[in-house]
Amino acid sequence: MLEGGRRKNALPARAMVLAIAALFIGIVGFAKREGYWKSHIPASVYKQLVPSAGQIEHPMPGAHPVISE
Repeated sequence: MLEGGRRKNALPARAMVLAIAALFIGIVGFAKREGYWKSHIPASVYKQLVPSAGQIEHPMPGAHPVISE
């Protein structure tokens, strides 16, 4: 089972890194090809929200929205 402190059937570290990278690239590529990667938010809204991203908080379930008049 162990030869020289290593498992006989152990996966080399480089192979593991390549497998994880291939999985990541495959999932992202699939999502982009199938249209899951695209946002339905118009570019104008996105450009307006990005500069103020530090001021916006994620809504929490059960939290009441703050309505300013």
